[in-house]
Amino acid sequence: MPLMNRLNARAVATLGVGKYNDGAGLLLHKRKDGGAQWLYR
Repeated sequence: MPLMNRLNARAVATLGVGKYNDGAGLLLHKRKDGGAQWLYR
């Protein structure tokens, strides 16, 4: 299965606050305080 919406380092650095799906259950949660978390579901 091809990965859809694959995030790269440049995209992760420039994204604003929110939740972003990298495909196959991997999510990036960017917070207001500038931090970020990767979540796997």
